[in-house]
Amino acid sequence: MRYRLIVLLCCFFYLSSTAQETSNYYLKENSFKEAVQLIEERQYLPAKKLFQEFLAEENTLGRQEYKYWEAKAEYYLAWISYKLEEPRAENDLLAFIEKHEGTAEARLATFNLGQLYYKKRRYKNALQWFEKVKIDDLAIDQVVEYNFKTAYSNFILKRFEKAKPLFAQIKSTESQYMLAANYYYGFIEFFEGNLESALESFNKAERSEIFDDVIPYYKAQIYYFKEDYSKVIGYLDPYLSNENVQYRKHLHHLVGKAYFKLEDYENAAKNFKLYADESRSLTKEEIYQIGVAYYKIGDFESSVEYLEELNNNTRDSVGQYAIYALADAYLKTGRYEEARNAFQSILLNRMNANIHQLTLFNYAKLSHELNYQKDAYLTIEDLIRMYPRSPYLTESKKLLIDVLFASNNYREALEILDNMESMNTDMKKAYQKIAYLQAVAYKNDNRIDASMDYVKRSLEYPLDDKILTASYYLSGELNYLKSNYSESIDQYLKFLQSPGDFDRALKMQATYSTAYAYMKMKKYKQAITYFDKAIALKVSGDPLLDQMYSDAFIRKGDSHLMNREYSSAISAYKKVVDNKWSSWDYATFQQALVEGLKGNSKTKIQLLLKLNQDVPKSLYADDALFYAAATQADIGENNNAISNFDLVINDYPESKWVVESYLRKGLLYFNSGNTTASINNFKHVIENYPNTNASRQSVKALKEVYVSLGQTQAYIDYINSVPYLNVTSGAQDSLLYSTAEEYYYKADCNNAVRLFGEYLDKFPKGIFNLRARYFRAACHMKSENYVAARKDYEFISEKKTNEFSELSLLRAAELNYYEFEDYTKSFKYYSGLEKVAGSAENKQLALKGIMRSSYKNDNFDKCIEYSNKILLNNLGLNALTAEANYYQGKIYYQRGKFTVALSHFQASASFENSLIGAESQYHVARIYYLRKDYQRSLNECFKTKNNFSNYEYWVVKSFVLMSDNYVELDNDFQARATLQSVVDNYTGDKQLLDEAKRKLAKLNEGSKQTPKSGTDSLYTIPSEGQR
Repeated sequence: MRYRLIVLLCCFFYLSSTAQETSNYYLKENSFKEAVQLIEERQYLPAKKLFQEFLAEENTLGRQEYKYWEAKAEYYLAWISYKLEEPRAENDLLAFIEKHEGTAEARLATFNLGQLYYKKRRYKNALQWFEKVKIDDLAIDQVVEYNFKTAYSNFILKRFEKAKPLFAQIKSTESQYMLAANYYYGFIEFFEGNLESALESFNKAERSEIFDDVIPYYKAQIYYFKEDYSKVIGYLDPYLSNENVQYRKHLHHLVGKAYFKLEDYENAAKNFKLYADESRSLTKEEIYQIGVAYYKIGDFESSVEYLEELNNNTRDSVGQYAIYALADAYLKTGRYEEARNAFQSILLNRMNANIHQLTLFNYAKLSHELNYQKDAYLTIEDLIRMYPRSPYLTESKKLLIDVLFASNNYREALEILDNMESMNTDMKKAYQKIAYLQAVAYKNDNRIDASMDYVKRSLEYPLDDKILTASYYLSGELNYLKSNYSESIDQYLKFLQSPGDFDRALKMQATYSTAYAYMKMKKYKQAITYFDKAIALKVSGDPLLDQMYSDAFIRKGDSHLMNREYSSAISAYKKVVDNKWSSWDYATFQQALVEGLKGNSKTKIQLLLKLNQDVPKSLYADDALFYAAATQADIGENNNAISNFDLVINDYPESKWVVESYLRKGLLYFNSGNTTASINNFKHVIENYPNTNASRQSVKALKEVYVSLGQTQAYIDYINSVPYLNVTSGAQDSLLYSTAEEYYYKADCNNAVRLFGEYLDKFPKGIFNLRARYFRAACHMKSENYVAARKDYEFISEKKTNEFSELSLLRAAELNYYEFEDYTKSFKYYSGLEKVAGSAENKQLALKGIMRSSYKNDNFDKCIEYSNKILLNNLGLNALTAEANYYQGKIYYQRGKFTVALSHFQASASFENSLIGAESQYHVARIYYLRKDYQRSLNECFKTKNNFSNYEYWVVKSFVLMSDNYVELDNDFQARATLQSVVDNYTGDKQLLDEAKRKLAKLNEGSKQTPKSGTDSLYTIPSEGQR
């Protein structure tokens, strides 16, 4: 600018020298010169004032040169506004350019206006005016400035193709812009991949204090791209501790990457951590390198922390290796379920063959160890099929055997083995064991026929002695339950004769069961032998075995009784009675009966009355009282007998002995001459217990009483007054019934049903009505005509207690519950059975039936009442107590009483390998989830999988709950992998599958909306003003 002003002044003096020398002219000239001089001295405000005064004076000289001075003065004023950065500068320059368009001064003003916009960082505007500048109008130093600022404006606007040649002109010319031009030229070359040229320019620019703190980053990157990793580390080392250096965190990242390439993972991890700690987010590649670096140095927890962020990004080999490292890190930290899910995510995107087959093997192995046996088998099958020459082939085949052994989904495992073209010895052993385990599972679910089928299949491969022995025992149990006593004995004896030291308790049970089977076959001598052997094998400490030990003495006594070995029978019973062992009340009752058989009636009576007094709620209390009374009657103690028969009637109104007590009282009164009382008792039986054996006996006895009184017509009149009795038709009644009964005992049910029907049609209130209906119902049951059978059993059950009441109530209840699902009726008949049950077995069935029917009818209070009876009385086996706890758990869960529900579900879940146990274990996990104890809930879900894998629905339901827990634990990776496993493999309940799909879709959508990784921008261009 200074040089341009000097030229203008020279022109001015030349023109002045030729003008007329007047005083006014010289005054004007001097004023203009003084203003210009002030500009030279950078005294812009005084100069501005003089120029303003110069222009304010009227031009009276009329000279042309004066007009030229005016134009110059206007330019200087606009230039001073620009120089002083006055707000009006832009308008002043624009106005001057417009007024003096085409002049040299206007072209200079155009350059000044571009400079003004440049200063204001309005680079588009700056370029608009720079493009109007003519280089010839500029001085040499202005040309350099013009080129740099034009280049920089294009650079900022990312018009590198225009900026680059201008920077190239400046970068080799000494000027104030040379180093900056080298920096920006190097920057462009760097991003265009011209690394050597970029490095040359950066080396020059590095001399500038403006750029020395940013250039290291770019130079180091160039060394990195040239794969000179050691130079990257050495070059950047002094800069890493310099707080003023730009992009210091990125320098740490670059050094970390260099160490990573040199496999110095310790230093790589150290630098990566410094970078990560200062970064808002990380790219996938950065996460991968940091996670792998930690993995390589054995810091598996840190490795997991980073690699988990990759989620399911496994669609390339880098991603696959990252997830493989994550899976292995999970393994190293004992997080086996997470490791398995990570391996599974790799398998969904098959890329690298080596990683893929190694992952297949590890996934199969982990699945086996974590009890996902189906997945393990299918994965091994894939590995063998896809990689027949895999280095893991031999190990895979060995693993396959282990998988089949461990499988709890026994049916599917057997189906796999059945479909194999051939089986080696190990596979046959697996088949033997798996078939046995399936048989056990079916027995636990009370599917006896199915269980027998599978135990037979196990016995087809008698290779493993332990399994073979266990199969003999199970076969013995199953055949006993099917009443195949001879076959049951055969199997039990095979078990007992098998070599090996097996459980003493099991041996005791087998011996006891063998004895029981002999007793059922009425082979009492053999039964006694095996009861003695069972007694000799006593195992203490187990309540069930203690009960068995006691029962062995009782059944031994029963067997002696049947062989009429009365003293031996009494000895066996007394052992139980004296020690007050289980069922001592029954033993007392039996002992009393044997004393009677030995002729010790007094002792018999004494024992029976003591039993009734000591245990008035015993199942045998009414029996004891009735038999005591009957025995008293037999020995002539009629009054005592009558008193005790009255006690039976009054204290046990639901007892089957009530009708017999009335009958016996009638006979006693008749024998003692009290005919009125005798007649009243007989009539009570006839009128209140029609069509029973007792009523028929009462009719005969009543006839004898009336005949003895000489009142035959009174008898006939009474009999004719009873609807179901008729003297004239009695013979025909008996004849038709006896014919039907004869066919029944011949097992000719077709004719028996026909004739019983004819009898009941002809004599709807006949003497044998109940008997005919009971036998007809039994025939209907054999032919599976359950509708007709139910009708007869219900008819009998509605009558007062009779000889058929107990079994009819049981059958009516069972038919309504199991076949017709009429739980109101089943509750009614089970309740009736509870009152008249004469055996512990039927009493137990009644309690169980009431509990189940109550639950089905939503009568939850009653269900709790009866389940408590089962639990408190400790009736039944583990299956029954598990069921009682299960119902209470369900009820309290529905009522929101989760603490109480939890304790019951935990108890019922302990009955493993059962449907009730599987559902209960799920609810245990669910309750912990509702309590927000997500880790505990997760652990309980794994128990469902491990202990109940045979019950797929509840296992899958637990998987879905697992995913919910993972989400709450901020582990979306595992949640997604778990749901993906369900969606890919489950083909069962559609509603459950849809639920899994919905949750998986929601997780995937959430992952898209809230990405965890990003990148910090490195494309930061320092402006000239910053520097």
